[in-house]
Amino acid sequence: MLISMTGYGNGSASAGSIVASVEVRSVNNRYFEVGMRLPKSLQNRELEIKEFLKTRVNRGKLSLAITIQSQEETSVPLRVNREVVKGYRALLDEVRDLAASTIPCGSVICCSFQICLK
Repeated sequence: MLISMTGYGNGSASAGSIVASVEVRSVNNRYFEVGMRLPKSLQNRELEIKEFLKTRVNRGKLSLAITIQSQEETSVPLRVNREVVKGYRALLDEVRDLAASTIPCGSVICCSFQICLK
């Protein structure tokens, strides 16, 4: 005989370097309600998950939290795009030259601007 619909459960599973964890909490409620915290990779399947839960639970308020973690090192090697840096430097030089000719050199703005771009 079912006395209460209040409960808690959690579990995890791994496949390769991926670990998925699920936590479910439920409290008695007259209607079926679901609140979910999902990773971005599962957010587009929220309706499908809700429909699955509906086939297993008739009523109650459920809180579902799913986390997915990768245990492998996912560092991406970084490198400098020298052509882009040269382009930005040329733009900054042009801005500095333009600002120096249009802002009176005695002003605080001009002095601050020239210090930043040197």
